[in-house]
Amino acid sequence: MTMPPLWRLARELRARPVAIEPRAFAAIDSQLAAAIEGRLAGLKADRDEDEGDELVEVPRLYDLRPDGVAVVPLHGICGRHLSGLAMACGGCDVDRVRAAVIAADADLAARAIVLDVDSPGGAVAGVAECAEAVARVEKPCIAYAADQCASAAYWIASQADALIVGPTADIGSVGVYCALLDESRAYDAKGLKVEMLSSGANKGVGYPGTALTDEQRATLQGQVDYVAELFKAAVMKGRAGDEPSADILDGRCLVGGLAVDANMADGVGDMEAAVSLALTMAAQVGD
Repeated sequence: MTMPPLWRLARELRARPVAIEPRAFAAIDSQLAAAIEGRLAGLKADRDEDEGDELVEVPRLYDLRPDGVAVVPLHGICGRHLSGLAMACGGCDVDRVRAAVIAADADLAARAIVLDVDSPGGAVAGVAECAEAVARVEKPCIAYAADQCASAAYWIASQADALIVGPTADIGSVGVYCALLDESRAYDAKGLKVEMLSSGANKGVGYPGTALTDEQRATLQGQVDYVAELFKAAVMKGRAGDEPSADILDGRCLVGGLAVDANMADGVGDMEAAVSLALTMAAQVGD
């Protein structure tokens, strides 16, 4: 039995460590709740993968411009193994981004790659692999963010040869968190009590109506810290030679030129500036 497409994205965002800008998380979480209940744009959340995909057009992996620059989109909430329906509802499948980068790098007609980013981040599953694919690209690869390149999206974009940002773009939000709603007191107020019978101290963590134990909290914190260190190490490696200071990798976003000043990005400009830089680098290496 396949998992309904929106349930998959909801699972990744609600029950695991995430790398997403918190305000975007709050917005998408409420939209997912509405979609799963069938209230978003009239879509039924109980459609299976195949039926849902018939409703939408899956975007192409990349667009090849006449000048030979392959533009790879990274738009929306990051997730993995997303259906066309989930992507139409604002999801960005990082496995597709990874496949697009690899395909563009192998495309003889492509001289360079521009990663077009507009994303607050999302689930961390698949992000490290996508970022590594960007880091391994042999052709010049420039990331461009007109509006937002945060958290998981920044993890990926930081591996490009350079990052060009819009003057008011939100950049950074390096870090990871896991948010669980403690409803135990609300259950108590209603005279309800959850009896949890589990096979281990950390089985059933986060079940509605239960509170975290100190051991469970420590376990989750350890997972968050582990992924966060992977994230920070990738940023420092990707921007080697022009690294940001470690103390700025604390979850904050920086706007436009402030991100450049902090070595989180390389310049302020538009898409054409990013394309121009990519073509200049391609000419320097002889295509």
